[in-house]
Amino acid sequence: GPGEVLIRNTVSGICGSDLHLYSGSLPDIMPRILGKVLGHELCGEVVAIGPGVTNVKVGDRVAVEPLLACDHCVDCQVGDYHLCPELQHIGIGWSGGFGEYSRSPAKNVFPLPDHVSYEDASLLDCLAVGVHAINVTGIHMGSTVLVFGGGTIGIATAQAAKWAGASLVALASRSKMGREFALETGIDVAIDTSQEDVNARMRELTNGRGPDVVFDAVGGSQHYVQQGLEIARRGGKIGVLGVFPQQPVMLTPGFLINELSIVSCFSYAKWGGVPEFQIALDGLASGAFAGRGYISERYPLDEIATAFEAAEHKHGKDAIKVSIVHSLN
Repeated sequence: GPGEVLIRNTVSGICGSDLHLYSGSLPDIMPRILGKVLGHELCGEVVAIGPGVTNVKVGDRVAVEPLLACDHCVDCQVGDYHLCPELQHIGIGWSGGFGEYSRSPAKNVFPLPDHVSYEDASLLDCLAVGVHAINVTGIHMGSTVLVFGGGTIGIATAQAAKWAGASLVALASRSKMGREFALETGIDVAIDTSQEDVNARMRELTNGRGPDVVFDAVGGSQHYVQQGLEIARRGGKIGVLGVFPQQPVMLTPGFLINELSIVSCFSYAKWGGVPEFQIALDGLASGAFAGRGYISERYPLDEIATAFEAAEHKHGKDAIKVSIVHSLN
């Protein structure tokens, strides 16, 4: 249609929210995705353009920003389109990357530099989440940071913090693969949560003060928000990226006396008038982000059931990102 692009999908990552949607554990969202193809971490080749499309042409290699906002509400007008009350996503409200083709508004497609591969580009949704997290928590040159979580979002947030100039970035995870990959990508310290006292280690690394920002990139039944409140320095922040945290948080007297802040880090939008998806692409192109190294398992589309099984149990297999690879040609 007018202003739209048809894309032949090439690589599509499996996100934790895809697993929740697939299992039916998100009943409030299910009515609007029935009959839709999942997959919002997608990229591919433009095979057709509708009337009025000028930013891309047939044959272009592109990444797709999946957020679909109304563009006219107050939140959209100020650049916070991730907060749009009508927000949908390609791969949720529109069919996405787990089919052979997907449709997107032209404004949501970003041409790829020649040296950025499709596998690199399939990580951009996750990398943009990391960019947004460091933006909303105010990480800057000299900051000290702890990230709980050795999955894609946790490592992306740690990498974004290093890119922003943080002087110390530590990643805490039970995943050996996640810890090793974090160190390979320039993260300063990797802490094994199954063997080490994270609080004591961070006190040691920060001369007894604690980190400026602690991120929970795990969520679920873990207690990392509570632990972050115990580890962060006076005046510090706890950024919450973990999907669907289930544990209550106890706000002790120290929460007030130490003037701590709990900051929700949801998705991404614009920062300083620039799409954070574009910022992530710039970081990927410059080498600030690792790209395809996140992908530990790859499956063709006709083995997607096996791929979902692998993604559901990736901690047991110690995988980071499981992806559907349609084609790399």
